[in-house]
Amino acid sequence: ISSPVFDPNISDNSSTVDLQVAGADVSVTSTVDNDHPAEGDTVVFTVTVTNNGADEATNVTVIDAIPSNLNPYIVVESLGAYNMGSQSWMVGTLANGQTETMTISGTLVRPGTFMNMVIASSDQADGVMANNTASVTVNSHLSFEAGASIIDMGVVPQTINNGLKYQSIGQLIQRKIGVMEAVRP
Repeated sequence: ISSPVFDPNISDNSSTVDLQVAGADVSVTSTVDNDHPAEGDTVVFTVTVTNNGADEATNVTVIDAIPSNLNPYIVVESLGAYNMGSQSWMVGTLANGQTETMTISGTLVRPGTFMNMVIASSDQADGVMANNTASVTVNSHLSFEAGASIIDMGVVPQTINNGLKYQSIGQLIQRKIGVMEAVRP
C-alpha cells in the first residue's frame, strides 16, 4: 500500500491472513484376500473409502464394476448401498476422518487375469486426486483334481493267492479296454 502522506510506521502496511480452503479428501483402497485363486474358489474384495477432511464429504460414490469372473456374488456395505445397474456404491455422507467398507465375495467361474478397479468421488472439491482410485489384480488358474479316479473304470481287481491278478495298473487298464490280455501270476 502506498500513500502520498508520510507514514512513520511502515511495519503495519501489510497483513497476512491464512485461509482454509473448503473441501474433502476422499481416498479409496481395494484389496483381495487371495490374488492367485483357482477356478471354483471364493474371492473376497474389500473396498475402503475414507474422508481425510478437512470438511465433511457429501454424496460420496465409489464406482466398482464387479469382475464378470465372479458369479454369484454377495455385496455387503457398512454404509449406503451398492447399485448393480450403475455399478456404484452410493456411500452417502462421510464426516472428517470417517471410514466405511464394502466387501464383494463371489465364486471364481472363469480363470484368467483380471483387475478390480475403484474410483471415489464426492460433491466437495478434492485437492488430492491421486488417492481417489485404486486397483488390485488377480491371477487365477484352472483347477483340476487328479488321482485315483483315473483308474476308476468300473473294474475291481481280483485277488489270487493274496496278490493282484494283474502285474500293473497299466495292464489293468489295457485289460479293461480289451487291448491286451493281462499277465497271469
